[in-house]
Amino acid sequence: MRLRFSIAIHLMGRWLYKPTLKLEGKEEHAYHNLDIDTWSYYEIIWLTKDLEYNVANGIKMWWKGKDDDYDFLRELLIDQDVLDLENYALEHNCEAQIYAVLGVS
Repeated sequence: MRLRFSIAIHLMGRWLYKPTLKLEGKEEHAYHNLDIDTWSYYEIIWLTKDLEYNVANGIKMWWKGKDDDYDFLRELLIDQDVLDLENYALEHNCEAQIYAVLGVS
């Protein structure tokens, strides 16, 4: 049996301090039953493109556990970061949250 996990991608918001850090005005797109054997940094990029967002001008991403504060955001740059996200979601049996800002390289 293959291991599977879930994520939610939050796009198009802006970061504000009210009184703590949070992303407002975002769109959320959930994905369930993702296969750990095919998961990678570029899978996130492809999911974003499938939503018809243009990532050609750059994308900046972070992730955290569903119930973590925004103070625990971790940058998402390479496949190792994606593996850390995957392991966290599996170990905590929770949906990982990805936050993306487009037009930033």
